[in-house]
Amino acid sequence: MAGTASNPPTLSNRLRRRGRSLVAVTVVMAALVVIVWRGSSRGWWHQDLVEGRSIPAWLAQAATGNFTDRLAADRVLESLGPRLVPSVRRVLRARDDGWYQEARRRLAAWFPRWFRPPSPVQGIQIEALERLRRLGPDAAPAAPEVLALLARPDSLLRRAALDCLESMGTAAGPALIEALPSAPPRARAGILRVLAPLPVRLDAATLRPLTLPLLGDPDTAGDAARMLLRFAAVERDADSFQALDTLFHRNLAKPAEEAMTLAGALALRVAHPGSPELPQTPAGQLPLAGLSSSAPDAQILGRLIDLGLNHREPVVRLTAAEADWILHNDPDRVVPVLRAVMENPVHIHRAALLVRRMGPAARPLLPDLLAAVPREPVHRPDRLPAMSAMAAAAALGPAAVPGLCQLLDHPAWETRVSAARALELLGPAAAPAVSGLIRLLAEDRPESRVVAAQTLGAIGSAAAPALPLLERIARTTTGYPQDAATQALERIRRARAAGPLDPASALADNGASSSQSAP
Repeated sequence: MAGTASNPPTLSNRLRRRGRSLVAVTVVMAALVVIVWRGSSRGWWHQDLVEGRSIPAWLAQAATGNFTDRLAADRVLESLGPRLVPSVRRVLRARDDGWYQEARRRLAAWFPRWFRPPSPVQGIQIEALERLRRLGPDAAPAAPEVLALLARPDSLLRRAALDCLESMGTAAGPALIEALPSAPPRARAGILRVLAPLPVRLDAATLRPLTLPLLGDPDTAGDAARMLLRFAAVERDADSFQALDTLFHRNLAKPAEEAMTLAGALALRVAHPGSPELPQTPAGQLPLAGLSSSAPDAQILGRLIDLGLNHREPVVRLTAAEADWILHNDPDRVVPVLRAVMENPVHIHRAALLVRRMGPAARPLLPDLLAAVPREPVHRPDRLPAMSAMAAAAALGPAAVPGLCQLLDHPAWETRVSAARALELLGPAAAPAVSGLIRLLAEDRPESRVVAAQTLGAIGSAAAPALPLLERIARTTTGYPQDAATQALERIRRARAAGPLDPASALADNGASSSQSAP
């Protein structure tokens, strides 16, 4: 017995003891996290009571996943309006307790694969930034606190801070300019991104040295390129133009695309001087109202756009083409670029959006669009056709009908459905496609039947040969095919009873309603 008791513990006993130790350590650390988490809210958490609860408590409730709780918090926070700003400023200055930060760091180091301890303060701050964003310029007094968040490592927090600063508009301009010289590179790039389209006067000679070093970092080069384009086009700074010219000749895609995005916004200001509200550029969401206190130089802006049109990367050329069409409305400059970029299926969708804005001026691209329909990667073409090449082809008018009729016999069902949806946009002008649509209607696939029935209904009385098949589908099927066939029967019969209809007026009416007919 004595010899047995002196034997070393077995492997299973050692593992069992280590497991118990690990569980004990985990429980202790979890308790520490909870204690420090609760303690980190002292002070700022209990200030500014509204309806018996503090503003931070309402912000935390607004960030929860419970819809009812969020709705109640929204009601309270929205009712405060600009009075919310002082409380939110205190929330943005709050930091997690030092002990809690240390506990988070250690737990993340011990369990790197699965442990990602959240920050209670950070979640509330993101919600607070969203509340400031909704206030717009009224939230400008909080700009210094928002700017301080740009130096934080969390990308979600930085993105929310940038959105908030952009919503403040011109009111945040002085604070942005004041913070720029002392800001670290990452925060400086965010400030430049917000400043570039703002209607504030900028000193290019002073700010350019702060901008150029950011071109060497891929994460900040795009924001720096946007600012250099603004200096060149608005402040007429020759050195910034030269820096951009050098950058474009290096054929870097991201900074060049960012610069061309801002060029599109500036082109809108040139094309619509004095307009209080302008549409968004297709390449990005920019605050455009009152874009600059001094109008951009159209000649310099055109030269900058030429740099983008001659860039090696298709995405840069496409973004430049969008800006060039706004500035010049010259199809001879834009059509060759679109024809080249549509050879890559990735860019067909975006090129088609520009074709639809160009209208009849893009008619030379009709063969290219029809050839692009089978190659465009469109998920569920019966649901998303209005954002594809075939919708752009339909926007060019009845001239597209013969080519779309040929696509009704394409081997791929997605292409047949896309062509049918394009024909629906043409309304009665698509009457030559009735026989092909009847073949599509006879297919077993529900998507094909739905789209074919809707298109035949849009054609109207000329689709009368499809009535027997539509009646059979309405009797023998269920769900979307039955509904589409029933509605098509009603439209065709109503059109036959009303007599001949002018195709041009029917085409205009149908374009407004067909986008709502998909199930």
